[in-house]
Amino acid sequence: MSKALKGLNVLSKHDPYMFNKILGHKEYKIVIEKADGDAEKLKNIFWNDLADDYHWEFIKGEIVLRSGKSVMAATVKQNLQMLLWGFLKKNKTGEVFGARCVCNFDDNFFSPDIFYYESRNAKLFYAEMNSFPIPDFIIEFNDENTEANNRGVKFEEYKRKGVKEYWMVNTESKTVEQYLLTKGIFDFMGFTKSGKLKSFVVNEFECSLEDIFEM
Repeated sequence: MSKALKGLNVLSKHDPYMFNKILGHKEYKIVIEKADGDAEKLKNIFWNDLADDYHWEFIKGEIVLRSGKSVMAATVKQNLQMLLWGFLKKNKTGEVFGARCVCNFDDNFFSPDIFYYESRNAKLFYAEMNSFPIPDFIIEFNDENTEANNRGVKFEEYKRKGVKEYWMVNTESKTVEQYLLTKGIFDFMGFTKSGKLKSFVVNEFECSLEDIFEM
């Protein structure tokens, strides 16, 4: 299988309809026919043709399709993003964005599930901006398709590029892992499975796991 098809092998088993739909997508045919493993060509095609379609990421020289979330995962993501958005709107301490927005990490283009910028960084944004800089705080949702990257290449890149806080959410176990960047290292700050969850970077933001995982 072509390197350009990485990520679709899992999708073929769990969502055959979407798998066939992607294979028939004209831009994806361009990837297969013109790039086929050439990292620089794939990077250019990703940025020029695919970044606005579906939920793509460019990771370690390969285009990766992130499969769709379950109803529960989509609901939990929406809950958490809206809780954070409501807090930020009231306190005016930054901006939050969601998946399918592309963050430029130089060699990689990531599309985090939820990501936040402090006010001083968000003030630099402009209306025509089509890629986001390195976030201050990132939240990713772990499942069988995403956990390896979330704990592997993303964990290392987020740490290396200076993301100040990183959460990993598991909707099956209803837990949240928190990491805080300290002297270039992600320190493990806790594994929360009940009660309140508090951010270290978003000053005074806290929420209950009950509100996050409410269906």
